[in-house]
This record gives sequence, C-alpha cells and structure tokens, in this order.
Amino acid sequence: MRAFLTALLCCQLLAVAAQATETKTLFRMTGSNTVGAELAPLLVKGYLQSLGATDIEQRSEGVRHWISAQLEGRRVEVPILALGSSTSFKALNEDSADIGMASRRIKRKEMQMLARFGDLAGAEAEHVVGLDTLTIGVHPSNPIAHLTMDQVRQIYERKISNWQELGGPDLPIRPLHRDIESGTRTTFDEDVFGESRPAEPGVYEVSGNAETRQIVLRDLGAIGYLPFAHTQGIKKVALKVGDLAAIVPDRGIIATEDFP
Repeated sequence: MRAFLTALLCCQLLAVAAQATETKTLFRMTGSNTVGAELAPLLVKGYLQSLGATDIEQRSEGVRHWISAQLEGRRVEVPILALGSSTSFKALNEDSADIGMASRRIKRKEMQMLARFGDLAGAEAEHVVGLDTLTIGVHPSNPIAHLTMDQVRQIYERKISNWQELGGPDLPIRPLHRDIESGTRTTFDEDVFGESRPAEPGVYEVSGNAETRQIVLRDLGAIGYLPFAHTQGIKKVALKVGDLAAIVPDRGIIATEDFP
C-alpha cells in the first residue's frame, strides 16, 4: 500500500510539473504582412509587459512569429501569422485566429461571411493601430524623381517597360507587385486601376514588404510600392495626380492624409 501511495504521489507531482511547463496560447493573430511583420510583435510584447510578464522572447520563421513569456507562474505564447490581409478574415471564419490584422478596410463579402460575429466594420470590432501611405520606391541611383499616377499604371500594365521612356537610363523596368492576398495590393490596385486585377506577364509578385525593399535596393531597374514605414534606404518617388504638384511622401503629409 505504501508503494502504491508513493507511486500515486509521484504521478500527481509529474502531472503538476507537466502542467506548469505547458505553454498556454493567449490568443492567435493572422493577416496582414504590413501589420504582422514588425508592428504586431511589438504590440504583443508591450501588452505582455503591461500584464507584468517576464522573460519575453520572440521566435520567427519567415512570416510566422511566436511571442512567448512567463506570466503568473506559467509559460504563455501568442502566435502571429502574417500572410496577407485577406487571410485575416478567412482565419476568423475558420476559427484559426482570434484577432485579424488588415492593412485595408473589410470588404462587403467578408462582412457577410462573418455576419454571425456582428458588425466587423463597427467601432466595437475594428481598431485602427496606425496610419500609413503606399510609397512608390526605386533604387537610390535611379534619377527618376517623380511619376504621375498614369505613368505608374502604364508601368504595371507593361505599356512602359524601359526607364528611358520616362527620361531615365536605358534600363528595363522591373515592376514588383504584392501577392493576391495582400491588403497593400488591394489598395494599390483600387487607387491605380480602379479595381483588383491579375498581374500582367513580366510583373514579379513578392511575398511581403521586406522582399520588395530588398529587391529595390539591389536591382537598379526595380520599382515597387510599400508602406512608408518600410522605405528605409530606398528612393521615394514623388507622385503627381491630376493638376496638383507632385508630392513627396513624408510623415507630416501622411499624418494630414494629403498624400495621394
């Protein structure tokens, strides 16, 4: 009997130890690469700090990030999957995420799909975490200083395919386009083309803002669009719309929402 009770006690202690070391998922975040690549991990770390968590760590593998910490005697974790804005609403619908990240407004069909959760365009559901603008970026050595919206459209339609046609060097243009799940791409398509559309042959699709920036910095002929917050080191092109003067994006212009 003594041996049996000792064995039972050991099993109970092992169960308690296993429970103490088991990692608890606080919540899951899925969606925008623009939000999820850098901003979301910082927000989660700040949230955990506000709860009094310690030993906060981040582990990343491509578009996947895990923020873990010690909280109230146990290990907790917040997984972040940054695949694009469209995936946020799909993940909410499939119950594979608790918070969706988007760099665009929710679409009508997505609101209908998630109607069981209430009004996802309402103030109770939608929380703005930042204001940014899409910036047209080229290699620092590219002499092109400004473009019209029509020229940007023709570049992505492949009607303009050499920088020489725009007063630049005799160099093929390599347009970079975000993937189809991207809210950044949705915004670009609607502003430039008036609608979402497939990429033209010769337009290279990238997986995120970091890849856009890397290619623009190393490829003399590349052109891409990306949030202002990701434009370190690249040349920001002034954008001209209609009869207005060409505007170079900066923090002040973004804050007043005066950039086209």
